[in-house]
Amino acid sequence: MLSREECSAWVTLARTPELDVAALSRALQILKHAPGVLAASDALRADAGIPVAARDFLSSTQAALSAAERAWLENSRHHVVPFTDPHYPVLLREAGRYPTALYVAGDLRVLNDPQLAVVGSRNPTAQGRDTAHEFSEYLAGRGLVITSGLAAGIDSAAHRGALAAQGITVAVLGSGIDVIYPESNRALALKIEQQGALISGFPLGTPPRREHFPQRNGIIAGLSLGTLVVEAARRSGSLITARLAADLGRELFAVPGGNSQSLEPRLPRAHTARG
Repeated sequence: MLSREECSAWVTLARTPELDVAALSRALQILKHAPGVLAASDALRADAGIPVAARDFLSSTQAALSAAERAWLENSRHHVVPFTDPHYPVLLREAGRYPTALYVAGDLRVLNDPQLAVVGSRNPTAQGRDTAHEFSEYLAGRGLVITSGLAAGIDSAAHRGALAAQGITVAVLGSGIDVIYPESNRALALKIEQQGALISGFPLGTPPRREHFPQRNGIIAGLSLGTLVVEAARRSGSLITARLAADLGRELFAVPGGNSQSLEPRLPRAHTARG
């Protein structure tokens, strides 16, 4: 487990502009660890290859942890998992593009458990919602972690199905881990934290903006051995997740339903599943 000093340092580094995994990897070879990056002089940071914008930020008062960040770290079930940590998900690291650090609320051990992503329409048919719930309940009951995005519709049904089986489910947020979206899923998020984990690649306090969800979808695809898509619309985050999963060579499954005629042609190598 990381020390309090290391956790605090990684919270700062994770929200430092223009400081990605590649730049940090080079810097850590010289400055050794995250607290060393914060403690170094601007000249040493420059020698370590840290970009100008990142150096300016680290030298400013903005680098200090906020009261909200300090309070969040006080909870023993809250974790910051940098890409250098053994707990960082192996499959996500293998995906190539991944966050500098993950914020995790819940059970840290589930990050590397076998996961199946279940995603789909925010406005599914009743049949689609039931199918997502039943598949998730069945598979979670047999040891698979059900991973989704906490959205209304299929995502929520998948999480609830896993919870109904007393299985494990993971919700990946398109906002800071302290910003639950949609608000109507706050009670569901609490149950997921208790029976699995909430995950975010965004700094605390980040609002749920549209441009954040492709990165959220990339984390979902990267964490999972495969992706099951239920009733996705032609233009949806679910199809982004599916395409990213296909690009990674992960398994794809599609459930026929009200929208399946628009879904299946856009899912390369997809298997058709029937409830």
